[in-house]
Amino acid sequence: MKVAVLFLLATAWLKCAEGIVLKQEHQAVQEAAAQEQQREDRFFADTFATQEAELLKLQQLSHPAHSYPAPPELNFKPVKATSELLPALAMLKGLYEVGKDRIAKLNSREEESKKRFADQQKHHDEKLATIEAKFKSKHLSKEFYDDELKQENRFFSYWTRVRTRQHRQFLSAVKIQHGTMKRTSTMIDLYENAISGKAPDAEIQQKLSQISSGLPGGSVAGSGRHLVLMQEMQCCDAELRELRQERAQFQDST
Repeated sequence: MKVAVLFLLATAWLKCAEGIVLKQEHQAVQEAAAQEQQREDRFFADTFATQEAELLKLQQLSHPAHSYPAPPELNFKPVKATSELLPALAMLKGLYEVGKDRIAKLNSREEESKKRFADQQKHHDEKLATIEAKFKSKHLSKEFYDDELKQENRFFSYWTRVRTRQHRQFLSAVKIQHGTMKRTSTMIDLYENAISGKAPDAEIQQKLSQISSGLPGGSVAGSGRHLVLMQEMQCCDAELRELRQERAQFQDST
């Protein structure tokens, strides 16, 4: 009788001790995952804010009302006011280089995140194997086995959510950056061709035709057409709208 009582007391004590340990471990994992998610969210919030500022700057450069001289007309005669256009061209090239650098940093951060998650996955798999081995060797009761298995899967679910969220933000940021760089590259080509008086190549000519087709009387060869042809197209509005939608989506899911 005494042995049975002692056994029950020991079992209860072990369960209580295990519960305390699991609670402490649960709190530690939850806090670590939350801190990592906060770091990633701050990084991408800053990234989206910077991308928005660059798109607004690009929008300003493409509009005749910006602080730089109005873009020259698309007759591709040598531009006399080349010196007035060079600051805008320099800014466009600067934006493009910054974009290349940002994509490299985003890719690097993504690789680091993938590596951290791979390490967490490895630790999780090892922990599951240990729990399984303890149960098969009769060092763990079915009740304790189920509890430990449930808790370990719960812990790993925190890291899975962090990784999934980080990867989605990475994809959004890269997509927006590539779109911005494509827009910037087109504008750089247009400015350089206009400054030099060189006629645009076939690819640029096609882009100009696509742009101008949406404008009243839009003809690439027609006089009076602005270099960037964005005044009535609301340049970068689509990119800005997408960026803000993506940012709002992540803010709503915090």
